[in-house]
Amino acid sequence: GFFLHLGGYDPEMRIYGGEEIEIGFRTWQCGGGIEHVPCSHVGHIWRSHLHWQGQVYKVPMEDVIRNKLRTAEVWMDEYRDLVRLASMPMHGSTQLGDVSARRQLREQLGCKPFQWYVDNI
Repeated sequence: GFFLHLGGYDPEMRIYGGEEIEIGFRTWQCGGGIEHVPCSHVGHIWRSHLHWQGQVYKVPMEDVIRNKLRTAEVWMDEYRDLVRLASMPMHGSTQLGDVSARRQLREQLGCKPFQWYVDNI
């Protein structure tokens, strides 16, 4: 459906962390929205602490930072600099990866600028 029309998950994101922000910006800026449907249900399944102690697997903070900076680079226009300033620095060898396909997707979908998001959402 609409999620795939908007490009699905960014295949260059690592593990998890930041994808929810990217999906939110992309949805709003590219013509989507949120509807309040009284009879709908949304759920999230959490693993029970009975089956494991601590975190199931490690998520390197470097990857989360990278994903958020990658999101800012593609979707936040001039506001991306604020995200860079507020983020912990990445190690010298960590790169954002090629964002050209995501920028091309944004252009193909005719998405609005981030200033529109700031002003309206």
